[in-house]
Amino acid sequence: MVEIDQLIKGFCTYTIDYSTWDAANFLYMDCLYLSEDVRGMGIGSEIIRKLKEVAKGNDCVNMQWQTPVFNKPAIEFYQKNGALSKEKIRFTLMV
Repeated sequence: MVEIDQLIKGFCTYTIDYSTWDAANFLYMDCLYLSEDVRGMGIGSEIIRKLKEVAKGNDCVNMQWQTPVFNKPAIEFYQKNGALSKEKIRFTLMV
């Protein structure tokens, strides 16, 4: 949670998962959200830095997440923080 002046301004959720492809743990960031009024203050980069520490502490080989191709601000933010994009297609099957 990101709390400023007793107001929640953002959050991040993640899990530690196992990749059979890499035969190793990885950190999956499910959601990273910051309200618009606190974007550009370095908070998102600090969250990414802390997640990297969590990943290293859990013997993860990498961090993974996804964002829609139309979310250009997020893509630029992730690239600025050293992330590389991977070409994938996401599938969903309703049950």
